[in-house]
Amino acid sequence: MTEISFIKGQFAHINAENQRLSQELVVTRKELSEANHHIRYIQTEAKRTNLIIYNLGQRDPPLPTLKEEVLLYLNTRISSLKLHRSEVKDVFRMRSGAILLKLQYADTRNVILKSGSAFRNDGVSMTPDYILEERNVRSHLKIVMNQAIEEGKPVRLRGAKLFVNGTLLVYDEESKKSERGHPKKYNNA
Repeated sequence: MTEISFIKGQFAHINAENQRLSQELVVTRKELSEANHHIRYIQTEAKRTNLIIYNLGQRDPPLPTLKEEVLLYLNTRISSLKLHRSEVKDVFRMRSGAILLKLQYADTRNVILKSGSAFRNDGVSMTPDYILEERNVRSHLKIVMNQAIEEGKPVRLRGAKLFVNGTLLVYDEESKKSERGHPKKYNNA
């Protein structure tokens, strides 16, 4: 009988330890989720003033620096913009050939983005610099967007949100992708 009571005691101890660890796991998951949210916020804020410029060729003759090339191009194309060197934190060409422009102010970035029609004739396009997670979500939403466009529905993609016919669609992270690489499930928000 004492052996059975000893085993029961061990079992109760193991159950108590298991419950403690389960509670600790819940707290740890919550802390991890909050930390991930904070990291995404910091990454997003760091890219809030960035622009990616595609298909901007070099002038002939080329200017001494890429910064001067970009400044001259933007200032000649957007009449309302008088971008000064001090408003550009950094500018460099990425491996893909696109140019990453880091500005001092998000308002300047927004003025440039709203003037997108000024660049279309040159074949130049510009997009905000999104964090990797948001780029992945947008690539999945673009598949649905293209299908909606083919069906003649009005669409608008803003950040990681897709509006189709006035309905908000968001990518369901948990379902990820189907075998073919297409989004499996979208939720109406």
